[in-house]
Amino acid sequence: MIKQVFFLIVLGFISLGGMAQNITYISDSSVQVAQVTGLLKYPWAGGINSAFFSKMDLNNDNTEDLVLFDRSNHNVLTFLAVNQQYLHAPYYQRFFPYIDLWMLLRDYNKDGKRDIFTNGPDGVRVFKNISDNSTIKWQLVADPLFCLTSDGSVNLTLNATDVPSVDDVDNDGDIDIINFYPGVGSTLLYQRNMSMDLYNNPDSLVYHLSSYCWGGITENTICNNYSFGGSCPTGFRLAQTAKITHIGAGSLLIKDLNGDLLPDLLVSKVTCQNLAYMQNVGNIDTARFSSLNEIYPPGTLQISFPDFPGVYMEDLDFDGVKDIVATQAQVSNSAAITPGSIDFENSCWLYHNSGSNNNVSLNFIQKNFIQNQMIDWGENAMPAFADYDADGDLDMFVGQRTWGYNGQYSSLKLYENIGTKYIPFFELKNENYLNLLNDKYYYIKPLFTDLNGDSALDLTLSVIQSSNKPPDQILYYLNQNGRSQPLNYSGSPQVLPVSYVIYGDPIFYDLDNDNDKDLLIGQVYGNLSYFENTGSPQNPSYTHITDSLGGINVDTTGENRYYLSLTITDINKDGKNDLVTADDRSELIYYSDFSDSLYKNNTLYPNNKLRPIYINKGGYTNDTVPLGESLRFGSPDLNADGYPELVIGTNAGGLILMRQSSTKEFKDTSIAYILPGDIGYTITIFPNPASNYINITATKDFTYYITDILGRILIPSTTIEANTVKTINTSLMTDGLYIIRFMGDGITTTRKFIVRK
Repeated sequence: MIKQVFFLIVLGFISLGGMAQNITYISDSSVQVAQVTGLLKYPWAGGINSAFFSKMDLNNDNTEDLVLFDRSNHNVLTFLAVNQQYLHAPYYQRFFPYIDLWMLLRDYNKDGKRDIFTNGPDGVRVFKNISDNSTIKWQLVADPLFCLTSDGSVNLTLNATDVPSVDDVDNDGDIDIINFYPGVGSTLLYQRNMSMDLYNNPDSLVYHLSSYCWGGITENTICNNYSFGGSCPTGFRLAQTAKITHIGAGSLLIKDLNGDLLPDLLVSKVTCQNLAYMQNVGNIDTARFSSLNEIYPPGTLQISFPDFPGVYMEDLDFDGVKDIVATQAQVSNSAAITPGSIDFENSCWLYHNSGSNNNVSLNFIQKNFIQNQMIDWGENAMPAFADYDADGDLDMFVGQRTWGYNGQYSSLKLYENIGTKYIPFFELKNENYLNLLNDKYYYIKPLFTDLNGDSALDLTLSVIQSSNKPPDQILYYLNQNGRSQPLNYSGSPQVLPVSYVIYGDPIFYDLDNDNDKDLLIGQVYGNLSYFENTGSPQNPSYTHITDSLGGINVDTTGENRYYLSLTITDINKDGKNDLVTADDRSELIYYSDFSDSLYKNNTLYPNNKLRPIYINKGGYTNDTVPLGESLRFGSPDLNADGYPELVIGTNAGGLILMRQSSTKEFKDTSIAYILPGDIGYTITIFPNPASNYINITATKDFTYYITDILGRILIPSTTIEANTVKTINTSLMTDGLYIIRFMGDGITTTRKFIVRK
């Protein structure tokens, strides 16, 4: 009898509260996306900018899975290890507490379950993993950690933007911490865990500041310039008064890298592009460094980022040996030493370790590990949807933010829907739609709307101009074709006659019910502006009415309710349009029937306060599902069931697709995607719909597994040989849609079948 293993791969259930109809949104990973490299394995994961790599067993199958924390958006990404491949499983992300700036997973108490070390408001926080067989659970056991110094017990603090070493440095079985001197950054502090010394058990987090200058090194003002052989001061206050000439964040990896059983050092600083290697020439009790190598790793592509590389060591290719992945540790391009110089599309450099865990030999593999299997356009993906080819389904357009560094400017990407109106299948067709690269924009946010009242969709672009262009503007292209014809923007763009605030999010809606489109703008500081169209549909003229429409004001609380994003849709299916907003707190809110609240008895009351209903509660709490900052999103109906999906563009350059859990699943499609030049293959599933059994046959060898629409694995991975028939018993399956994922020879593809009794 086939053992059935169940797990969810949904983002977590985020519900609309209050007195309104209860609505739950879930992530739907079944919509396929193809780019020039083929089908993406996890297109809707949301992108990656500044990732911390760790591993832990997420689904209690005794196999460690992959967990990423992206410090640019406080987001945790979870990937299950299935058949030696990673499967994005966002369901597990909801079980992690709010994480700030850094996270490393380490099993400090040696119970076989990795625990969380992270930043807190007063220092280092530790969450103990108390998961049972069915659910991931955490217990906050230190907030903050304390450390015994010559001045007594103090908070164990470090620079919040550092990447510390959280490892067993002295090889005694408990987890030590080494970090740059907080606020100073020139020497390394060795916070030794005394649990094994005092209790002969690693489960106590008892730290002693054993050294103010671990390894005897002091960083000087010039990058990669260290003094060696220094002696440590005897007191904490003396260390603070020592002459320090450089302050900055730093990244550390402390591991035995050359097989001599001594912890060596990989180090970078915020002003440095490279990672430096220092060999430990001391002993296990007293580390000592006497030189550094600025080129690492030797014999392959050197780790080099525009600013501040971080480095992590985990087994990432399933061979039992820990590899190295280097990432961009800087939190954003605006914080970089040279703003805009970071390539966040390629910020996860993977190096395969062909040596051993304590004697590494590295070979460069790729610059976009994990990233290359998701939609990731660097920074601030901004989606919009329209049927550009008039074939009856919605196609997807994605704008982006860039910085103009090294000639990198923003463009508009076109993903054609080559699927059906019931289940989309997006293929990247054009990375430079309308040739906007030539205009050298730093920012392009698209939106489709009928501006001139001819029932055809026009295109508006919120743009930020490069230095040699006019000020920031809202441009628009009038559709030269009529309704139900392919989009045609062959004319020149025009400038919307309105003052546009940088990074604002405009949307067009007839708020005063006079048959022309007014303008609402979500502003940088969290407020909602309203401009009435006092002209006509053909010749709009916008009059500023208020900057706090519906009581949505400038955030004065300091709670980061910035970068207000907007979409208008009937989210609760009551026949009336609702206003849906997002902000930098990952806060999703909707305002039910908002225009009815503002427009009554043929009069607009812009100061009437709208009542918020939370989809995703804001604030940095355990109830928040982190989605990122500077969110931009659309609300298309992708499966033609009358209910809107939410496609959320993140600051990490990716997209998250969510649908209402109560709506219909995306229906079956027979489309198979084959890259040009690929050797063709055929997969046949019959009968479909099935009742008590289904047959599978393929012209190539494949490994496959079967899930339901939510991603629960019903039949674990098994194999099918080419040109044979595999019969699967479906008699115990309930009526519904099921997904078969096939893998082999670099091919990953899915098929769907229906069970109907």
